[in-house]
Amino acid sequence: MIKLKAKTVHRRQDRIKAIEEQSLKDIELAKLKAVQELQAQVVDLSVMIAGQILQKKVKSEDHAEFVKEEIAKLKV
Repeated sequence: MIKLKAKTVHRRQDRIKAIEEQSLKDIELAKLKAVQELQAQVVDLSVMIAGQILQKKVKSEDHAEFVKEEIAKLKV
């Protein structure tokens, strides 16, 4: 009877340990996925911001070139 209780307790402890280990693995996997998602979002935002900066720069350069061309036309 005592051996049976001891085996039952031991099995339950093993099961609890296995659940704890699986839970830690699941948490680590979720953390890695979250970090990867954040990295992807940072890349997307960086590309978007760089695109907006380039677009503004091109627009200002285009505007400056337009002004130069128009001034040159006036001098002719």
